[in-house]
Amino acid sequence: MLVGVRGMCYHPAMNGSRSAADSEVIIGRLRRLATIWRVTYIFQMILLMLLTIAVALEVSLPGVLVLLLRSEVGAQLLIPCILVPLLALDPVAATVELRMGRQLRAKRTPLRRLLTVLYMVPGVMLFRRSLLVLLADLWLNIIIVGLVVWIVGMVTVSLLMVVTEPVGIAFGQAVDAVDRLLNGAYSRLRKTLREIALSPASEIESDDNITIPLIAAQLDVGSGQAV
Repeated sequence: MLVGVRGMCYHPAMNGSRSAADSEVIIGRLRRLATIWRVTYIFQMILLMLLTIAVALEVSLPGVLVLLLRSEVGAQLLIPCILVPLLALDPVAATVELRMGRQLRAKRTPLRRLLTVLYMVPGVMLFRRSLLVLLADLWLNIIIVGLVVWIVGMVTVSLLMVVTEPVGIAFGQAVDAVDRLLNGAYSRLRKTLREIALSPASEIESDDNITIPLIAAQLDVGSGQAV
């Protein structure tokens, strides 16, 4: 069945192929932007690590950079040469994240409007990324400690259950409570991180449960406008 609109005719199959082509274009753009975002992230973390090492050496062992580089001028320029590109990548990463958000039609909340300006300031995006690394490291340590406590607890409870069964029941309830607490904390943290980001998703492949509904809604709006 042909549907004529504004002097033109559209076939359902043609609309389906157009939607598929549009989705491929959007996904292709998102993947390119996500690749650039990851590259800036990796470079910033490498430069930050080099900066930390250089500053630590200069503070703890004054003059060691001169010996390592065999040049006093090189030692004086090393830290600025690391710091300048490190901070220059901030507005680049912020611009890429902003474009990703626009591709996904992210809701422009007042907080995101303010953060759009702040993230363009060198150092702000770097602070957020460094904070995320620290939080990820803290979360990993919590998981490791939790696993150790769980294993030790299971061995202990298995021995105590020979004497009394309520101990095992209490331990199981405690494990369930801690599991719910960690899941709730993780969910709130993820939600908070998405709200302070300019794009609801930065990893297109792993965040497909977010990107796919947004792209589908975007295509639905486009097809509705076409019809």
